Amino acid sequence: MARFCSFITLLLLSLSAIAQTQNIIPQAEEYVNAMINKDFNVVVELTHPEIIKSGGGIGLAIQDLEKEQAMLDDQEIIYQSGSVGKLGEIKQSENVIQTILPIHIDVLVKGSEYVSNSHLLATSFDNGLSWSFVNMEKFDANSLREFIPTLHPDLVIPLSLPYQRKDK
Repeated sequence: MARFCSFITLLLLSLSAIAQTQNIIPQAEEYVNAMINKDFNVVVELTHPEIIKSGGGIGLAIQDLEKEQAMLDDQEIIYQSGSVGKLGEIKQSENVIQTILPIHIDVLVKGSEYVSNSHLLATSFDNGLSWSFVNMEKFDANSLREFIPTLHPDLVIPLSLPYQRKDK
């Protein structure tokens, strides 16, 4: 009987984890596609609220993204396509669920093909129904912890790598 109860408990925990994370990949893909398609309203809507708040609010966040895009355009850097990798380890404390997702972005730099392998911090405040994201290219672990006080202390923040040239 004890084994049966343990099995049922593990099964329920597994189903709960699946329910909490079923929306994360589609929403992360929406975020990555919005970055690529320069849909800054969607990017800001799906960005972690603490990042938006510390940046001065929605209007300033959109202005910052537009300025950043203008600099990329001046340098002839074009995001072409992107994908989201496998879900990382889930960390949960109180009402906050967090994980790291790898992302892969194909980039054209002055006519040469590169790839950006980076990460997103994904956070849910509503048990996995909706997720907000932070593009980890812009933050290291220390600065991220300053902007997001609810960052789980055991969450491992990977280093961002520079663009890698694709072999022809």
